[in-house]
Formats: sequence, structure tokens, C-alpha cells
Amino acid sequence: MLNDEEITAISIRDRFLGKLESHYTIIGVLKEYNRKLEILVGSEYTKGTAERYRTNYPAIIYLSERGQLD
Repeated sequence: MLNDEEITAISIRDRFLGKLESHYTIIGVLKEYNRKLEILVGSEYTKGTAERYRTNYPAIIYLSERGQLD
């Protein structure tokens, strides 16, 4: 019912029952985690920790594109 979704009895029922679909990908989750981690560098995380996560990001994309993260 957001973003020009079609409003149907089924969509209303599913929203009411909390059955909305959420699609998460490992890439999306890692990207969001890295973004939040960067904000916390200096208070909760070190620069080294952030760098290790940034370094691993391309490797995760590489493996994901080749279907090796199943």
C-alpha cells in the first residue's frame, strides 16, 4: 500500500496479519551494516575493524555473483 502498490482484499489482509514480504540479500545487509559501522568508528569500533569489513565486501559480491554463497 506504499509505492503505488495495488490495494486488494488480500493485500489488506496480509498487512493486517503482518504477512508482508521482506526481501533481504546478503549484499544489502552487509552494505547497511558497513554504513552503520562507519558511523560508530571511534566510539564502538576501530578503524581496523571497519577496514576489514570494507575489504571483505568485494569478496562477498564476487562469491555471490558466482552462486557460491548458498
